Amino acid sequence: MTLLKHLWRSERARHALIAAALAALLGSIDFFEPARPREWQMHAQIASRPASGDIVFVEIRDDPSNPSNVQARREVAGLVSGLTQAGARKIVLNIVFDRPAGAQVDQALRDSIARSGRTVLAQGYVKAAAGERLRRTLPEIAGSAPQAINKRWLSPFGYQWFESYSAVADGLILPSVPAAITGKTGPVNAEFPIDYSIDLASIPFFSVNEATAALASGTAERSFGEKTIVIGGSDTATDFASVPGKQHVPPSIVAILAAETLKIGPPLVIGWFAPLLLVVALLLGATLALKHARRRRLVYAAAAAVPVALLFTLPHLRIFADLTTPVAFLAIFAVQRLWHMRQEKAALTDALSGLPSFRQLEQDLAGRDSHRLPAVVVAKVHRFDAVLSSLATRHHGDYVRLTADRLRIADEDLVVYSNGGRYLAWMQEADDEEQLFAHLTGLRAVLAHPLDIAGTAVDVGITFGADATTEDDAARKIAAAAAAAERTTEAHTPVLLACESSQADRLWNVSLQAKIDQALRSGEIYVVYQPQFDILSGTMFGAEALVRWNDRERGHISPAYFIEQCEQVGRMDALTKKVFEDAIGAVATSPLAATDFQLSINVSAILLHDLRVAAMLSEVLSRCPFPARRLTLEITETSRISDYDTARLVMDRLRALGVRLSIDDFGVGATSMETLLLLPFDELKIDRMFVSRVRDSAKARCIVESLVKLGSDLRITTVAEGVEDAATLSTLKEIRCDAAQGYFLGRPNTLDSFANLATSHLPSLHLRQN
Repeated sequence: MTLLKHLWRSERARHALIAAALAALLGSIDFFEPARPREWQMHAQIASRPASGDIVFVEIRDDPSNPSNVQARREVAGLVSGLTQAGARKIVLNIVFDRPAGAQVDQALRDSIARSGRTVLAQGYVKAAAGERLRRTLPEIAGSAPQAINKRWLSPFGYQWFESYSAVADGLILPSVPAAITGKTGPVNAEFPIDYSIDLASIPFFSVNEATAALASGTAERSFGEKTIVIGGSDTATDFASVPGKQHVPPSIVAILAAETLKIGPPLVIGWFAPLLLVVALLLGATLALKHARRRRLVYAAAAAVPVALLFTLPHLRIFADLTTPVAFLAIFAVQRLWHMRQEKAALTDALSGLPSFRQLEQDLAGRDSHRLPAVVVAKVHRFDAVLSSLATRHHGDYVRLTADRLRIADEDLVVYSNGGRYLAWMQEADDEEQLFAHLTGLRAVLAHPLDIAGTAVDVGITFGADATTEDDAARKIAAAAAAAERTTEAHTPVLLACESSQADRLWNVSLQAKIDQALRSGEIYVVYQPQFDILSGTMFGAEALVRWNDRERGHISPAYFIEQCEQVGRMDALTKKVFEDAIGAVATSPLAATDFQLSINVSAILLHDLRVAAMLSEVLSRCPFPARRLTLEITETSRISDYDTARLVMDRLRALGVRLSIDDFGVGATSMETLLLLPFDELKIDRMFVSRVRDSAKARCIVESLVKLGSDLRITTVAEGVEDAATLSTLKEIRCDAAQGYFLGRPNTLDSFANLATSHLPSLHLRQN
């Protein structure tokens, strides 16, 4: 089973296994039986064998078993007598006389058989309504003459491929006609294959008239002496046999061929399984062992030559193999490979635009001789579906091709690759990342002009991701550039370059979702607390809960990184709920619960798109004895709020629980006055970018003073982040900022590390001085 799984992973091996299974199924149901006569014909043409000449066939044209053919029955009696006198070794009457033709005629036939002493009478089976019925010569004709059985096992297409040595008839074991002719014996009902490579033309043949004439002349002994004579009927519309190469022959011919087979020994029939196994093993070995396409093709040709070689070799060894089944296997395998190659070829061209596809880009990159691959740039076409929906279907490809033409503005020969039109890519030679970044920035400016498609001006929104690292794997390089393009935005990050990463980093990233889930369960993601102080009174009034991740393999993971990853893999709800439960639960069960200790928790603005965060907080507060009025939620990344009406509804629901709301990192990025105006905030946190420069930069001090005054006028609290020294704290006190936090006041730590300090010194705890 393990080997089969290993083989199944290889596409070529999988095709070979499928072809082998189908060919084996067809072989097992004898699907290729119609081709077997042609195979025997080819065997006969390659290694034909003459008959021994010891078995002579005399054909009776008129059926002597028919009582109305009295003359034919007299001819049989005369032949038996004449052949006996000519010295025939044995006479086999392959005719069943089961109906009387007249006392005188039948008595004459009985007397000739009795006087001969060397005549064998054949019995036969015929089909009847109730099944098979045994036909036997009448006792008044047969007398005590020896009997043989003529039982033909025909294939669905009318061919007899095997003959038995003997069979049971009415409780008696009788030799088959071929066994009676040759005197060869074998187990009851045991079969042997008939050798159809024996030349039919070499079997001595006489019509009844020719035999009668020979008996009347002096050539009788030479023609019939010491030979076995088979007397049988001719082929008729209802009684005939088929042999390879001839559809209608007298049934006795098959019996004579079977007898000739016994004289020289039956051929070895190995069927379809052994040749199929040989060809499958050879082809499977090539698919697994040979990586070079040219060598594989040589082995494929060798595998295809195996049936041909066997066809020309085995007949000389008197071995018959069913070669149609391995040929069918090769045909099925070839069809699968050709279909796959066709699909592969189609995959190299983008169906929408006719441009080469990303698969072609991968092949072109892999085929480069350079020791270092060029940079790969992937352009993401924004609003692609919206543009297509506004254009007639016949112009969809034009849109992609015209966009690609714009990318060739600096190089008319640039090969642009397409992935469904949404992403375009090319290889770019660049001395360094700075040059590449500048080139892409300039190219984006050129693309700002609309395209003219069938008289319609169509805007093109494109951002770029690129990989200019030393990555030497083509597929990974394209994937890295595409991943960078996926993270771009038209407004903020139109160009993004992929970072150098190791294979271990890539493997770690692709399993990040599972790692985050595991870390949330195991406690690797945990909460620390940074104290917050009232600047005017110098007392600590609370702390901000900050999330950390200490991975067992990589140690401490940057919060900015893993929070971003939580957003991307849809784990922000789980992370936020964990912080709610851990932080609120920890404060509620600590000595701080007996004070007015305030707790701040960060909430990403992306959670304001529905009411789940409010329900989540309500559920946690219902289980923890912590007053909601002492909880502040700091809304981060407010630039990502897309629907202010929904966000206000969610925030109103949160305020209804009793919590306060704070706008985090105010003044940087895209946090705007519009957000402050439209949403109900109770607190404004001034970003560390301004706070850290407040003592050295008049401009920074002016901005912070303005924000503090804005907070005062709006009657909301202002909190300064990133206080790193006493001078900064002193300046903030001068401009009457309400609260502060930072490493100078206290680093993030466990709640227990400062809980005792807060409760014992809360009335008189003053700010640290130089």
